[in-house]
Amino acid sequence: MLEFLLIAVGAGGLGWWLYKRWKGKQGLEDSSLSAALDERIKGYRGPENLKSMPAFEQMIHVIRQQASSLNRCAIFRDASRRLWQISEESDQPLMVLVMGEFSTGKSTFINTLLGADVLTTAQIPTTAVISLLSYGETPAVKLHHQDGSVTDYDFTRLGEITAEGDADKQALRDKLDYVEIRYPNEMLKKIHIVDTPGLNAHREKHTEKTVNFQDKADVVLWMFKADASGRSTELSAIKALGKRLKPIAIVNCIDNVLESDDYEEDEDPVEETLTRFRRRVGDSVQDVIGISSLLARQALASGDAKALEACGWTGFRKKLDDVLVNRSAELKIRSVREKLAEFIAQMSQVFQQYDKKHTENAKYFQNQESAEQEIHDEIENLEKIKQRLLSGMEEAASCRKEYQHTYADRGMEAIDDTAKLMDLAAKLVSQANCVVPLLEILPDDERWGSSIQDIQLMQDEQERILRDFDRWFSHYYHICDQVDDLEREENHVGELREDYENSGLFGGTPIFDFSGRRDRLNSAVEAYNTHLEKLKRDVAVHWQKYKSTCKSAISVNVDIAALEKKICRLVDDELVYEQERLVRTKNDFHLEQQRYEAEKKELDQGLQAVEVLKHAAASLEG
Repeated sequence: MLEFLLIAVGAGGLGWWLYKRWKGKQGLEDSSLSAALDERIKGYRGPENLKSMPAFEQMIHVIRQQASSLNRCAIFRDASRRLWQISEESDQPLMVLVMGEFSTGKSTFINTLLGADVLTTAQIPTTAVISLLSYGETPAVKLHHQDGSVTDYDFTRLGEITAEGDADKQALRDKLDYVEIRYPNEMLKKIHIVDTPGLNAHREKHTEKTVNFQDKADVVLWMFKADASGRSTELSAIKALGKRLKPIAIVNCIDNVLESDDYEEDEDPVEETLTRFRRRVGDSVQDVIGISSLLARQALASGDAKALEACGWTGFRKKLDDVLVNRSAELKIRSVREKLAEFIAQMSQVFQQYDKKHTENAKYFQNQESAEQEIHDEIENLEKIKQRLLSGMEEAASCRKEYQHTYADRGMEAIDDTAKLMDLAAKLVSQANCVVPLLEILPDDERWGSSIQDIQLMQDEQERILRDFDRWFSHYYHICDQVDDLEREENHVGELREDYENSGLFGGTPIFDFSGRRDRLNSAVEAYNTHLEKLKRDVAVHWQKYKSTCKSAISVNVDIAALEKKICRLVDDELVYEQERLVRTKNDFHLEQQRYEAEKKELDQGLQAVEVLKHAAASLEG
């Protein structure tokens, strides 16, 4: 029945409201209308005698107080506007929204309720804007514009602005929020009736305006057409209303089924139609009532009470008065309470979303120290690289200077310093070891690409020269072995010479050499000289080759030094970047902390506001 219409908070309405309101579908945040509304909400001051007021009025002021509190929180500004809207709606009579697909007789139905042809009717979609009917001593029209302004309009020309067809008025209709029609009907003192554009009329703006008006409604009457009722599109739209606005189904045009051939002679076409309809819609509606607005309008005009009862209008009006019009104040209180419960449920979902977000933020804060340490480690690594390069360049410059001043111009007499020279030259070549490790840590991108290639070339050249050093140094040891052999050979010659010079009869050189000592000495001297000449040639060749390798080492060293300078510049740039990144990271972290703390403060304020609202709603219910 109708009294249960406003019970429970619907999940469908919850999702829809979150989407429409919290995502800012209308872009209200930056509008001047919203700015003015925010100022009004923030400036609200509750009455001093609040406790002396009736309970319902107290709750309305509590709602406004909490809306004012929430409006000071950026994350709840849209929520505060919706809360304020609930409080404003509470000051109005019960709002009854008449909905349905096009050409179901909504306007005719409302005209019949009013007992006058106030709204335009036709067989095609005619209602172009939301029309709110309220009480007025004399007929009048107020145009409520989307920018918040209100202007008067000629009542006698109402059809031009509310109905389709007048293209000249389309630009004005596009700027309207709704049209308020004031009319002298006693029922309108207790309820406001809202005529909506028909759904499923292939006019997206009509559907959008109707949907945007739903959250203001307290009761929904859904108009069906008896010979085409319960379509899937209608049931889907009803489901989207949610449980709070679960509608009363008005099956209109029952006169159409009286002439139908689809029923047996012993069947009541109207009852059979309504029975089929109830099976079709199930529990998606609160109640089902069959009427014929057209026949009712004619019966009212002629004063035919029997015809009025036959078309279902008498029973409908009695039920409408009993459960809606005469209980409008009670239902209004219940509607406000249920809107508030819906709002609280939606806020609870928002709190859950922020709790989840803050859980992620906590992980971010925990990782912040490691993130900063990672940058610190990178900076330290870059500084070590730079120091290694600078030290290497300094050492290489010292080696080049020593080589030039000590060995570059010396001849093969420097063979005795080969070991020292080898060590010196090896230091020159090993300079590449300062840059080769960079291959493992430098990013392979455009900035470092050419340097990486140069390092790889230097590495190859270094390995080639070191192989040459190894080969020639091994040859040097071979020469040293030859020198040792030559020294032994020289000692042998000396022994032969001493033996020959002391082999005479009375000592000294012999007159006659019958033992062949002279020949052996001469042969030994000749062999020694031959070996000595060969050793000199080998030493000369070795020295020239070795000096050539040293010059190559010097050349490579110069190239490596130039590469080191280039990489040093890149490292300096990278250090600047990393240091700036560290500063940015710390600043971002600080800002995130500030934002988080501010958001947490607003969340606490929001939670407090919701607790106050819960208490107020519970007090009213009690």
